Amino acid sequence: MYQERKLHTFYWKNRTFSYNPFGMLTVGRTWSVGSEYRYGFNGKEDDSETYGDGNIYDYGFRIYNPRLGKFLSVDPLSKNYPWNSPYSFAQNRVIDGIDVEGLEYVHYTVYLNQKGEVIAKFMADDFRNLTAEQIKLAHNMTPDEFYAKHSVSFGDEGEGISYSYITINENWEQQSVDYEFYDRSDGYLEYGIYSGSGCPTQWGPKFKHEKGVNDYDYSLFPIDEVDMIAMQHDKAYDFDGYGEGYEGSKGILPAFITDVRTIEADRKLLSDIQDYLEYVTWDNYTDLYTGKKPSSDAIAQAKKMEINVKALIFIKEVRIAEYNAKKNQDGE
Repeated sequence: MYQERKLHTFYWKNRTFSYNPFGMLTVGRTWSVGSEYRYGFNGKEDDSETYGDGNIYDYGFRIYNPRLGKFLSVDPLSKNYPWNSPYSFAQNRVIDGIDVEGLEYVHYTVYLNQKGEVIAKFMADDFRNLTAEQIKLAHNMTPDEFYAKHSVSFGDEGEGISYSYITINENWEQQSVDYEFYDRSDGYLEYGIYSGSGCPTQWGPKFKHEKGVNDYDYSLFPIDEVDMIAMQHDKAYDFDGYGEGYEGSKGILPAFITDVRTIEADRKLLSDIQDYLEYVTWDNYTDLYTGKKPSSDAIAQAKKMEINVKALIFIKEVRIAEYNAKKNQDGE
């Protein structure tokens, strides 16, 4: 079985490659014009100057030899996965065909049939508890420096959740691989897994959220107390008919503003966040979920949440007052 890949960029449309399952170039099935394009299997940089074309790839944390189908150094996460060889490529899952070096919070693999329907999903990797050595490798920081700012570990891919979508045929042969990243640091209120707009869905960002089809997924453990407060708030909003067909809640504004039935959830969030901001002023206070001193990111996020939910509650109180006044006037 071959993995067929045409690796193009916006600037270089001059090379086509065919690979054997572990990434070795297939003899007689490679074409190129010029030598400027440096990337190959899985889009990784090819060190052709030292080892020859297509023989060594730089995966960021390790160097990969596609002829052996193995990395040349121990997996920095090997202590977390003692059942796997520390040198294997993608846990020897050559159908998946991707070894992610990003070390995000979590990486999922989702299998699709040729109609694009989900067959199965599993958590391929969880990077929220890296060792001191792994943190230094990923961030060039000591654990003390890292956890003063962040609540849990992640890698240079960023704070978020990644998904590999593997399309297969009826014989479970790979047809294509797509990669999606659910970024949790891109936005004013985006934080952790649940804070900010929306939250992870059952089948990931490739599919639109739809209740009963691609529901919100609360199975991931929050990264800290602030993230847990946000998750509880998300759950309180997640009810049938949210934002739809409720008199007094219609309009062009988003549902989290217009559906005033959620005001009690907002008030609870405000109360919980204010309690948290009080707790973090105590000497030797530790986060209930990390067991560490609250990170600067968590405290900053809590302060932003307090400001924003106060404004949200005020807007909803005004809308409720206006609606009740109109209702009373219509009843006179």
